[in-house]
Amino acid sequence: MPQNNKEMGVMLSLSKHGGQGLHPHILRQAQDDSAPLRYMILMVFLCLLFSKTAFTQNKDTTKSVLPKTARIMYVVDGVPKTSDQIDNSDILIRQSIAGQKLEQAGIYPEKPIDSLIAIVTREGAIKSYQKKFAAFSTNYRRYLEAHQSNDEGFLCVVDGVPVQGKRNGIIETLYKIPPEKIRKVGFNAKEQTHGSKTLVIINTKQ
Repeated sequence: MPQNNKEMGVMLSLSKHGGQGLHPHILRQAQDDSAPLRYMILMVFLCLLFSKTAFTQNKDTTKSVLPKTARIMYVVDGVPKTSDQIDNSDILIRQSIAGQKLEQAGIYPEKPIDSLIAIVTREGAIKSYQKKFAAFSTNYRRYLEAHQSNDEGFLCVVDGVPVQGKRNGIIETLYKIPPEKIRKVGFNAKEQTHGSKTLVIINTKQ
């Protein structure tokens, strides 16, 4: 506690100035060799004032640098959708396009966006490659129409190499064949069989 009016005047001056721009006379009073205890009390008081000011400044700065929510556009099988309309369990391929890559890809949305998430679902990929192959084989198209587009019993052979593995891996491989590179699609459900699987022979342009 202040011991006299002189010490009280020093502390009030410190409080009024917030610890900044102190008059030299006040500092000499605080550093008087004859009053070491009062000097220590004043220094603690001064530190508390600086700490309060620094805390307030840091708090305001933190609020000003918070990042804004990114504007993301979702396109599922070529159709714009919201995030709550997406079934994550059905996603086969997911690709993020942002920045200059949007313009390079020729994507110009009506509203400004930060990034585009292009999603290909399992069902969408199957429909895509079936449409490509059906354009080259009437028998293949008729078979799909008669069997509700079920091709799980097929064995696809691309340029002499059987496409094997897990179902999703097979779907992705067939989906990624560019339609402009397909030269011929052979299909004969009655004659071209390999065990219990119907053969689909796909030849591409080399």
